Amino acid sequence: MTTIAEHAALLAEYEDLTDALLARGDAEQAACAAQTGAAVFAMNHPGGFASARLDRALLAAGEALGPAPRWSGDGAGPRRVLHVLSHADAQGGHTRLALRWMGRDAGRRHSVVVTSPTGETPRPVLDAVTAGGGRELSVLDPAGDLLDGTNGLLERARRLRGMAFAHDAVVLYLDPHDPLPAIALGGLRERPPVLGCDVTDHTFGIGRPAVDLHVAPREQARRTAVTRRGIPDGRVRVLPLPVTSSADGAVRAQTRTALGLAEDDVLLLTVAAAYKFESAGAPHLLDLVEPVLHDYPQARLIAAGPSQEGRWAHAHARTGGRVAALGVVESAGLVAAADVVLESYPCGGGTFALEAASAGLPLLGFAPDPDEAALLSARSMSCGGWPYPQTPQAYRESLARLIADRTARAAAGREAWDATRLSHDAERWSAAVAGLYRDAAALGPVDPAELGEPPRAAERDSEVTHALHASGGKLIDPAKAATVTARVRLIAADPALATLFVHVTGGFPVPPRRFGQAVAAPAPEPAALVEAVARLRDASVSGLAERCVLVLDPNEIEAAVPTLEAALGDGGEFELQLTPAADPCAVLDFDTVPIPVAGDRLAARGIALA
Repeated sequence: MTTIAEHAALLAEYEDLTDALLARGDAEQAACAAQTGAAVFAMNHPGGFASARLDRALLAAGEALGPAPRWSGDGAGPRRVLHVLSHADAQGGHTRLALRWMGRDAGRRHSVVVTSPTGETPRPVLDAVTAGGGRELSVLDPAGDLLDGTNGLLERARRLRGMAFAHDAVVLYLDPHDPLPAIALGGLRERPPVLGCDVTDHTFGIGRPAVDLHVAPREQARRTAVTRRGIPDGRVRVLPLPVTSSADGAVRAQTRTALGLAEDDVLLLTVAAAYKFESAGAPHLLDLVEPVLHDYPQARLIAAGPSQEGRWAHAHARTGGRVAALGVVESAGLVAAADVVLESYPCGGGTFALEAASAGLPLLGFAPDPDEAALLSARSMSCGGWPYPQTPQAYRESLARLIADRTARAAAGREAWDATRLSHDAERWSAAVAGLYRDAAALGPVDPAELGEPPRAAERDSEVTHALHASGGKLIDPAKAATVTARVRLIAADPALATLFVHVTGGFPVPPRRFGQAVAAPAPEPAALVEAVARLRDASVSGLAERCVLVLDPNEIEAAVPTLEAALGDGGEFELQLTPAADPCAVLDFDTVPIPVAGDRLAARGIALA
């Protein structure tokens, strides 16, 4: 398993690579490198939560777009609002937040654009846009492709800028590695107010220069924005997630019948992605619940999100089927059927917890580590509405009371509902949103100079995030990280090499073609030899070529061997073929990619990338 320190060192390399690309005058490739790095560090936590140097690459890419259109607000409040999502899917928290924002923010025209579409926009999103009198927009040119540049990063950012300037306000719901809004809107002094919904507050991310007002769903997210991302305190507001109640007597009866529940059975429900239940060293939720199930035969546990395999399958067998993991399913009917909701551990689900509270259900969390709970649980969203026992014994005792006592369940449900009223009180929530629009307009576009240098030290919050991703299998494999980093190094090494890769929309750079061999023919000087080995290693690791060949004049090989051996030992292993040839062109074939290096003897003979 890789470490935070290793991730921090890799982040420093990505920052150097983006700076090198900017120095070369290639702002688009610098922004692409920043996006690639952020995608890695969103999972492989580097100790910090933002990077000023990566954000500067996005600002430079925005400057490359040229002057922005003219925009002037009338001060009357936004009538046309553009909602910008990195992706839209039926079950995702980003999408549900956007849907509820549009639904509750009545009286305005709401439009939607997805920056990295992977398929058709879900029907509920289209319905919300239609109901709001807006349109579904696209940053993609349907007639273009990645190879001809029509859907490259800058062109998509240019289209997004034009869309934003046709609206009175912009609301962002972004993946932590989405660079598009920062390129399109960062650094502009006259533009629509931009509100950014912070839905991934526990991860590293880019894009700070795009956001005038950061909307945090909880107090912990506000603190992280200010202390760890370098956001001015005056540009952060807390707005609870909006939720709707799924309490429906008819649905409850139908679902409980379908599940085979008797009237007196007590259904315990937990809902979260499978990785949110995995923890290294701490008790698993099943370790907390199974002993209670043994004492209370009327109780059953259903988990929506995890599949019936591994630990969940074993629990299913041990309890005679009273523990069931259903995989990814629609949870509304299950919420209606539930009697008690158990927050996932170690990573809670804030939206789901609030939805359960809005249905008047009692909830129970687990918080053996206060720092972990502050960052990962829904505790700071609960407003004290449900308990978070700190020991397994206290948890089991609390759960036993809720199972055994119907009156206690009802009282706990009322307390949860009342504590989270702002989340499900549509009128109060809408008034709060109107205040956010006013605040964003009054603050004006953020000046990049306002943004502080994000602290890089690995503090307790970094350790918590790293542990979550490690135990949940979310860390990017070192081999994959090495592959994409090798590609970025080649892109930064030479403009000609950059032409061999394309950046998939929303993803990593890929070589459209894998060559049979990569050939370098450097000058015999040590520096040129070291550079050639490094570039051929990257050609191998990146998947650009099946084999790598270094060509030297036969008279130069003996003197070069010590330097080559040292260079090979300084990096990761790869297979390098050393070929003696007075004329390096003799080793070329139709499936060769020439690798530019210092003193390039292939280029001297007219063999070079176009």
